[in-house]
Amino acid sequence: MQRLAAVLLAATLVVGCQRQEGVTTTQHRGATAVVQPKNTAVRQGSNLRFVQDAVIECFPSGTTKASGKPATCELSGVTAAGGELIFANDKSIPGPSRSTMLGYGASEQYQHMPAGLPTRYLRSEVVSQVRKLEDLTTTADGAMVIATTAFDRPNSETKKNGNALIYWPTKTPAAARLKKKVRIDGGNKQEVRQCLRAALADDDFPEGPPYFKVEGLSTVPKGRLFIGVREQGQSYRDFAYTITLVELHYTVSDDGASARLRLHGPCQRILHIDGAELAAADHRLDAPVAVSSLAFDAERSSLIVLASFETEATVEGLGGYLFEISASRLGGELTLGSLALLGESQGPNPAARMSFRPLSFSHKPEGVVPLPSGRLLVVYDDDRVTGSFRVGGANGDITQVRALNQSYYSVLKWAP
Repeated sequence: MQRLAAVLLAATLVVGCQRQEGVTTTQHRGATAVVQPKNTAVRQGSNLRFVQDAVIECFPSGTTKASGKPATCELSGVTAAGGELIFANDKSIPGPSRSTMLGYGASEQYQHMPAGLPTRYLRSEVVSQVRKLEDLTTTADGAMVIATTAFDRPNSETKKNGNALIYWPTKTPAAARLKKKVRIDGGNKQEVRQCLRAALADDDFPEGPPYFKVEGLSTVPKGRLFIGVREQGQSYRDFAYTITLVELHYTVSDDGASARLRLHGPCQRILHIDGAELAAADHRLDAPVAVSSLAFDAERSSLIVLASFETEATVEGLGGYLFEISASRLGGELTLGSLALLGESQGPNPAARMSFRPLSFSHKPEGVVPLPSGRLLVVYDDDRVTGSFRVGGANGDITQVRALNQSYYSVLKWAP
């Protein structure tokens, strides 16, 4: 990120030496002082508008854990598969008939949006064996759903598996399987966590950071699988927020309930941005951001990157933004210039179209999925924070109160 700072400084010096078109000048004690434009490190992208905000309930109000404490609805990922919207909760949900996977019937074109309690819970022995599910994706043909855990602890630290992918044929979630290995050069196999850690190696951690946390997952055309790393560092107490993408490849063998997912390495880091340095370099971002979900939008042929921040455990301390990377840029290593910050539509009139305001969320956005007809669904994970949240993003003028058994979501539509 030193390179980013150098580029920004150089750009400022060049502007200062050129004709100052559109730059504000002020008079101070007879001298003219030039006020430079504020830093904008990320390209301006397309606009979206909020078209719907709603709430779903992971379980009935009053549900408690074995300890007697209230259970919490903390939805961390979403995907669309076979006419159903599937949400992942990153905390266990009490009850023998429940699971951390929630399904809502939504029709073939996903016109009917979810509300209230789930249509069903997707249950399987494998789903019950994993901890901290963080994101979901669906293969391009819609035949298979893949989910990722956080990969944030060694297996020895937990009884449940938090260092694996899980997958299942769309129509048979009960057939879900764990995926812990990736094939590397020569046909050898490597633990997925080891593969990811090696890809994250840098000068500070030549063997890869001891700690990292995955929160993004998306299939991408040409058999690619992108994994988003939100945190990395020495430990869960000492880490940096990042927008980091790691690429590997996948194939699917057989069909139906016997289908098998195969991962092919090596894992390769294709993008790394320090969240704090990015926020310092772009005045439009309110806080250090980190990737929280990924999704490939086939209609736009682009990768949607959802990023969130959590500066404190209050309504005001949560938020996030949307970024986009066009498919034409996904052929190799990515840079800061590959990202475009998405905006919120200000209306149809020409003057409004010329203005740009980043689309910002009032909740902590944790999952995104493209839907037909130019729409995106974004689901929020506000952890244990309750209170009055703004509806329609951070600039909305209506509030709704969230309870611990609820998660809110928004439906966005690309502006013309």
